[in-house]
Amino acid sequence: MSIAIQRQGDQERPQEPTIKLNKSLLLACVELERIGDSLCNDTRIKATAKGVNAINREFETNIDLHAIRKLKFDKFKNNFDRQIRAQSVGYELKYLAEKVRAGTAIFQHIGNLADVESALKMNITSHLHSKTSLVKHMRQNKLKFKDGYSLNKPHKLYWGKREQYQMHFFFPFQYRPMTEREIERETKQAIKVRKAAAKKALQTKKQNAVIEKKRLKSADVIIKKIAASVDDYLLNSDPNTPLFLDTETTGLKRKDQVIEIAIIDLNNTVVIDTLLYTKTAINYDAYNVHYIDKFDIADMPKFSEIESHIVRLIEGRQLYIFNADFDLYMMKNSATDNFKIEASSIDCLMDIAGDKLNNGYRISLGNACNSVGVKCGGHRASSDTLASINLYKALTAKIELI
Repeated sequence: MSIAIQRQGDQERPQEPTIKLNKSLLLACVELERIGDSLCNDTRIKATAKGVNAINREFETNIDLHAIRKLKFDKFKNNFDRQIRAQSVGYELKYLAEKVRAGTAIFQHIGNLADVESALKMNITSHLHSKTSLVKHMRQNKLKFKDGYSLNKPHKLYWGKREQYQMHFFFPFQYRPMTEREIERETKQAIKVRKAAAKKALQTKKQNAVIEKKRLKSADVIIKKIAASVDDYLLNSDPNTPLFLDTETTGLKRKDQVIEIAIIDLNNTVVIDTLLYTKTAINYDAYNVHYIDKFDIADMPKFSEIESHIVRLIEGRQLYIFNADFDLYMMKNSATDNFKIEASSIDCLMDIAGDKLNNGYRISLGNACNSVGVKCGGHRASSDTLASINLYKALTAKIELI
């Protein structure tokens, strides 16, 4: 008696479940084949309203049923200014329908499918997924890449001129539905990942609380010093002495914020000069100007924590700012909704300098200072404020001489 030994390699592997195309796309493919046959055989096109509607829906076109029955290609030319033949379009429509139904790749190197796009205004790849849409599609429908494929391996399509019309898409042959076992494993992994993420979020929250406590302790000392400085200045200064203000920011965009502010009067009395904390990242280009990084501002007060003292100081006084619109916008962007500057007047020193030194055109602080022989220091709030004061004095002296 002989015993048949079945080896492990001889066992039939279970077939991977395949992706079924939706009925609308299948109907569109049948209609494409029908139209393709008619064009190849040079017979009257037999199209159905239901099929044409499916083509319009799945390939994002707007083919009219009556127009397609009278379709002629004499007036159509491709990207190389060559005549588009009806038979060529017919073969390509049949080829496209065959590949879409089979879920296999569309290999196209001679540009005939581009002719189809030109002639029928069809978006050949509208039923395919890009990387972004595929991630969402796979998550919603429990799909998985087959061996050898991944998000980093899209299929490349070339339309017409190869280098110019290269496109990347994913085809159904690259992925498949997940098995029940894979779904179960994926669910367990997702739960594990969520738990780990929640644990890490809790740790981060605790760390941030410790960091914020340290910042508040340090900031409280600075805020008290600013409050005392403002109180002392308001008590002992002449209300008619103009104030000059400058800021440094995280960048120049709409959501950037103030990270340094200086307010100095005409007599060079420094009232406020402090760095400010913000969670907004410091732009690299901005850092290359003022060289303030996130470590410099880590233990500083927020703008909103000192805004009341800024408002008290400026109220009823004459204020000069170089590029006032920018600084005022950034301060409002960094402050609470209640922040409001009520100075007796706010003058833009950049506009004044532009009128006097540059025929009414915009001028930078550095160029304005150079024009009147004033030294302009590094790009920090206090040095720019002092430069603005010296520029103001030079401009007013020049006006008086005139």
